[in-house]
Amino acid sequence: MTVKKIFVYIAVLAVLIMIPKSSAFAATYYYNDSDGTEDWADFLNWFHDPDYSNQSFSIPGPGDDVFIAANLYGASEGVMSAHSATFTNNAAMTAELTVSNGATFRDHSFNYGQVDGDAVFYGNLSENRGIVTGTTTRYYDSDITPNRNFMNYGPWTVVADGAVVNMIGSTYDEDLNSPTHTNFITQNGGSFILSSPPTVTSLSADSVTQTSAVLNGSLDFGGGKTVVERGFVWGTSTDYTATTTETGTFSVVFMQKTVLALVTD
Repeated sequence: MTVKKIFVYIAVLAVLIMIPKSSAFAATYYYNDSDGTEDWADFLNWFHDPDYSNQSFSIPGPGDDVFIAANLYGASEGVMSAHSATFTNNAAMTAELTVSNGATFRDHSFNYGQVDGDAVFYGNLSENRGIVTGTTTRYYDSDITPNRNFMNYGPWTVVADGAVVNMIGSTYDEDLNSPTHTNFITQNGGSFILSSPPTVTSLSADSVTQTSAVLNGSLDFGGGKTVVERGFVWGTSTDYTATTTETGTFSVVFMQKTVLALVTD
């Protein structure tokens, strides 16, 4: 009886050893390039804790989640894969790596590989130069003027998370029907500045009589948008219930000279 039990235990152990690690036990791996090889296939670069004290004796598989804080290269072992990935500290996701369940890029990190799912980029230093099959989102949690082209490697969703994001100077697609349309989301009190207010000047009036005058104005700056209407608002009270505008020569015959310009959003 004792001999049979030993054989059973050995058989069960053998079966477990034959099961690939990635399918049997999903794990979390932290990459730190501890020996300077910059190689995914070197298990000495992998740990099981963010303090890099629990050394791993295997490399991640397709079912594992990885956190990468240093550059890695995978040419020696061909295609690499992971379930999800987070990149920080100037880490670059190379072309050999495919992530099946989304990736996050922080600090000055880069995507050169393929993300099957959604990719999230934090701040203005992380970059997308690879393939993302899902959504591509950039979060800003501090006030910033990105001066970035959001027409590339998108379409982008830009989130102002408790921050004022000044988009003046950035390139983005306002066409709701365009495949590269940029979507803006605010949360936690965040906001966007999408254009500057137009600048107008009231000039001296001409042909002033007791009953009329020719008012003149100058539209100095359109706020970075297409000006669709310019002219004067006038009225006999401060609520300006009687108004008029004009689109040709920037002058009009009226009694009150408050200049306005209307621009498209």
